[in-house]
Amino acid sequence: MPRLFYKIRCRLAAIFRRNGKNDELAREIEQHIEMSVADLVSQGTDPEEARKLALREFGNVEALKEECQDSWGMRFIDNRIRDLGFGCRQMIKHKGLSSVVIVTLAFGIGLNTAVFTVINTLVFKPVIPHEDSLVVVKSRNLKEGAPSLPVSYPDFVDFRNQNKTFETLESFRNSHTALSVDGDFPTALQTGFASSALLRLIGMQPALGRDFSQDDLKIGASPVVVIGHQLWISRFAEDPSVLGNSIQINDRLATIIGVMPKPLNHRMWPSCWMPMHQDKTLKTEDRANRDLFVLGTLKEGASLKQARLDISLISQRIASDYESNEDIDSIALTLRDATVIPGGRGALMLSLLQMLVGLVLLIACANIANLTLGRAIQRRFEIAVRAAIGASRWQIIRQLLTESLIFSAIGGLLSLAVTYFSIWFFISLLPQENQPIENLFNLDHRVFAFLITISVGSGLLFGIAPAIRVARYNHNAALNNNVHSAGSRRGGKLSGTLAVFQIAVAIALLTSAGLMLRALLSLGPDNEFIPDDETLVSGIILSPKINESYLEESSRSHFHRELLRRAKELPGVTHAALTSGHVGLMKARRQPIEIAGEGEGDATRPAQTYTISHSPEYLSAIELPILQGRDFTNTDELSGEPVAIVSKQFAQTNWPDQSAIGKRIRFMERSGPGPWRSIIGISADVILEPMDIMSNLVVFTPSNESAPHQMILVVRAPVNPQSKTDSIRKVIQELDPLLPQDRIQIAKDFKDRKSQGNAAITTMLIAFAMIALCISTIGIYAVVAQSASSRIREMGIRKTLGASTSAIQRLALSRGLIQLIFGLIIGLPLSIVLAKIIQKAVYFTQSGIVVFAMVVPLIISISLLACWLPARKASLVNPSDTLRVE
Repeated sequence: MPRLFYKIRCRLAAIFRRNGKNDELAREIEQHIEMSVADLVSQGTDPEEARKLALREFGNVEALKEECQDSWGMRFIDNRIRDLGFGCRQMIKHKGLSSVVIVTLAFGIGLNTAVFTVINTLVFKPVIPHEDSLVVVKSRNLKEGAPSLPVSYPDFVDFRNQNKTFETLESFRNSHTALSVDGDFPTALQTGFASSALLRLIGMQPALGRDFSQDDLKIGASPVVVIGHQLWISRFAEDPSVLGNSIQINDRLATIIGVMPKPLNHRMWPSCWMPMHQDKTLKTEDRANRDLFVLGTLKEGASLKQARLDISLISQRIASDYESNEDIDSIALTLRDATVIPGGRGALMLSLLQMLVGLVLLIACANIANLTLGRAIQRRFEIAVRAAIGASRWQIIRQLLTESLIFSAIGGLLSLAVTYFSIWFFISLLPQENQPIENLFNLDHRVFAFLITISVGSGLLFGIAPAIRVARYNHNAALNNNVHSAGSRRGGKLSGTLAVFQIAVAIALLTSAGLMLRALLSLGPDNEFIPDDETLVSGIILSPKINESYLEESSRSHFHRELLRRAKELPGVTHAALTSGHVGLMKARRQPIEIAGEGEGDATRPAQTYTISHSPEYLSAIELPILQGRDFTNTDELSGEPVAIVSKQFAQTNWPDQSAIGKRIRFMERSGPGPWRSIIGISADVILEPMDIMSNLVVFTPSNESAPHQMILVVRAPVNPQSKTDSIRKVIQELDPLLPQDRIQIAKDFKDRKSQGNAAITTMLIAFAMIALCISTIGIYAVVAQSASSRIREMGIRKTLGASTSAIQRLALSRGLIQLIFGLIIGLPLSIVLAKIIQKAVYFTQSGIVVFAMVVPLIISISLLACWLPARKASLVNPSDTLRVE
């Protein structure tokens, strides 16, 4: 070990004290020689002769210096410095090639880093401090196969009291609440009701004020609240004197005792926190009501495996004692595993974007490899001279790889600008409320590690094949100026292979981007008949936390009837309705369905369908015509039999040769089959989810059957609908002063903001595809131009012997056409595989034939143009000039 440290110290000294170490070595050698001279002189030898004898006995001084420098690692460092210096001089000498390579790399690396930055922020960055030490406890329904469920309050108490592996176990539940400050209109926000030490557990103590005390947690204590940092900014202008002020949350005044720190400004975290016992709807005895998120830390020495076994044993004891938990099991997970779902749609979309920009980088590397290969072939004489004077094959490869790594290093540095611009551009396209969290621009150690990895990896990727190929050339033939023997054919084969790879990957990338574009663009023109510019929408949440009477269906029904009656009486309002999901804006519910008279295994029956519950006049408010039958009326709930209206596509799918009026269907609920419903009407088709083949299979049901807690108010006012906002707020305030009223907006504005996210992704995909197409075109052009330039002499001879210009062009085009054919053969199957992945990621089930029909001719046309331009240039050469030069 001491010897190892001595070697490391010598290597570091050789790097940072080069001149000093050389001076020390020279002085030490001189002292040794002087001592030998002194000994010889003392023996009677002449001083001049003694010095000659001492030098002869000592040996070659310079060789000894080099040997010592080698032991220090100095020669290795010198060689690397020389390689870097020569590579930089070559880069400066060939400015055009260097600029193309660096810019291409900057775009390829920058786009990949930008996408990874988003993935890193949304997936890998810790949301809270010490995230890795937190363990989540979740429930699982073994009968239904649900992957994870929250935990009921009684189960949480048992887990906390009976476990042997957790140091602490806390819980919280998020709830929609209404906030009012100084008597203004209530606004909707999310409140977290937390157990005693949750904030201390997650390591996020209030930045201003204090945490909950034991007195705050007692039953009957005065309500207190810790507000979030963003709420402090938006409603209190960062006023430090906010502590002690009272705000109204639902129907109670709560005293502000603290302000959370900035890092908890994340969409998954509540806007404020209150003690759990302040939640009036908390069901402390109901084990079937599972709505708590449970977090904890393990005891010292306890493992996650032990915690899982511990929680599972407790869950089994609970299941044996309580019928509601008969099929319920529980599991312990790390917080990262609990919040990141690898197979989820969001994760799949991010992975897909990373794959697409990765293909852009692969095309860029293939293009650069072709350019550097062509340049290396032109340098074959220089490389042959290096080999002739003693350079080994490894030294030649090392020099060429050093030049490639210089390109990748500079391209990686410039890619930071591309990364910042790409992220800024993407975020600027998003609506304000949907923008990612504020730490998106922070490039942490993961992003820099990724940037360095792909920079070095791309340098090796595009540099190693040309370097090995050039190092294996016949250098004697190169010195004799024998172009053919020097390896141009080998270089041409490798260059052609890279061109085929570029074409294949470009086809796959453009097809993938085209499919995603088609899926995203299909969101725009659907349901154009809906008068969104004349319609106001507002969420109506009748929460029992605001008013306990909303637990009763009769109370909710009364509120809905009065709201619709008063809204219809407003001047200028032609329609007013309530719906569970507004067509084109709010996502509808998807449910399993069963059709009367059909067998269980009938594959033609849809397994699921979309369903929307609404009040009468909703279909007329959105101008969706009833093709057969009738619309809902207020008396349908009194008729005794549940009814439904189905879309035209639903009717044609299930009853293609007969009328659907009078047919019966029922929904399959978790608790069992629902009641049979008679179909009383058939509406025109609507598109609820454009990227889902089942999106036009819709069933409408009356909302007055159950009066749901959450509905959407839809008000139609053909003239100046925005002016009705205050009137609608007044109506809601008169019915219930505590209901939030801050989200009344024109449907068209809502739809436009919603579509901005799709437009952002669409724009980025177009940019990726265009960059890849440009890089591929340049690469194909470079390959054909290089091939044509290497055959100038041959073409000159052919023209001298009588070959026509068209024949010369066909000869030059032939190689490019062969590469194009092989690229299509490889690229089309690859595109089909990627198309399947994309269809799964975006639920896009339409045929991709249209995209293929557009991409393939585009690639062929651009490839032919890229081949024809250098072929035409080669065919116009003057034979005498060409032969004279050769």
